Amino acid sequence: MGFSEFTPTSTNLHRNHQYLLRPVSGTGKVKLNKKFGERIPKTDVTLLFDEIAFGLDDHQYRDCILMLDLFHSNLKKQKYLKYHPEKGKTAKTHPREYFQFAANAVLSEIHEKKYKWSWDHFRTRRDQRVCYIECYVASKLNEASSEQTQELEKLERILSFEDIRFYRSIAKGKLKKKKAKIGIKHKPGFLFCAHRINPIFSF
Repeated sequence: MGFSEFTPTSTNLHRNHQYLLRPVSGTGKVKLNKKFGERIPKTDVTLLFDEIAFGLDDHQYRDCILMLDLFHSNLKKQKYLKYHPEKGKTAKTHPREYFQFAANAVLSEIHEKKYKWSWDHFRTRRDQRVCYIECYVASKLNEASSEQTQELEKLERILSFEDIRFYRSIAKGKLKKKKAKIGIKHKPGFLFCAHRINPIFSF
């Protein structure tokens, strides 16, 4: 039986199938930009859906939770892989190395917690925050130098998602103030406006 035969049609209905995704209806719009480049895409696609719903039974829900739990435990193990003994070694054959692995993992946690409360860590966090906000604002105003662009890319690789989101929220407030100042500077004066509306008031 081929894969296409499992697809239900008006004449071939599979009542034993359990669908995860419910029927979806929506509209789509495609916009083609004549002028495009690095900041303007050539094609802009917009999809609007009334509802996207998934249906899971008890067994499927349990399997999803177990899979997420496995991902979480795997992520927790990643930072201890550098202390883990080589492949082929077990706790029975090399108990000493596994004891050192456990001790180094615990010590690394203690050192990390102590460092987070040190003045060096606070100073580094402050410098990263100030530098990121300055570079982000400059990049949004198209005033960033090559050094600032490189520093921004470097910080976005180092910082966590929560830090980047927090720093950008601060930077957006400063960005609005700078844009407002730029708008006031470029706003035409009263005499200039009167001259353009009614030339009789020109001098």
